[in-house]
Amino acid sequence: MKKVLIACLVLTSILCFSSCTDTNQPVNKTSSDLQSSQESSESSEESIPSAATVGETLEYNGLKITLDSVENYVDSGDFIMDEPEEGKQFVVLNFTVLNETGKDDHINMFYQEAYCDDIAIDSEALLFNHSGETIWGDVANGKKRVGYVAYELPEGWQKFEFNYKVAGNQKMEFVVTPDSIA
Repeated sequence: MKKVLIACLVLTSILCFSSCTDTNQPVNKTSSDLQSSQESSESSEESIPSAATVGETLEYNGLKITLDSVENYVDSGDFIMDEPEEGKQFVVLNFTVLNETGKDDHINMFYQEAYCDDIAIDSEALLFNHSGETIWGDVANGKKRVGYVAYELPEGWQKFEFNYKVAGNQKMEFVVTPDSIA
């Protein structure tokens, strides 16, 4: 049943979503403490920065994505619907997206890729008892979108990478370890 719901969700998403991202500026990394000084020194000649982690913000052409927190998710509802496979756990990445691009934008689920210990992995749909929205969807200019992305990771994982493709080979990359979990 869960797979049918996920398949319907993916099919609906394919039909509804499109991306509206410009492709003319590199990704810029800022931390919350250094964000204003970094913004004033940005130029189109900068190379893509190293990966960010919890509490850091990456920017591309006015689209700013912050990894707010990482948590283990255990379904504690009356009717447990989201349960990981044996030997695995749900890890949830919580993001804030700020759109200062000058136009409305869309955070497209098909522009993400993830790796657990260098092995490609797909996101999971927590359908019932997780609070909040997923990160995927529209965000108007000057507005924020707060949401999550969930993954089913094997117990004992060491490194998790979340990439959001913004243009060509450019991507916003967030890296977390088990120590990052709140």
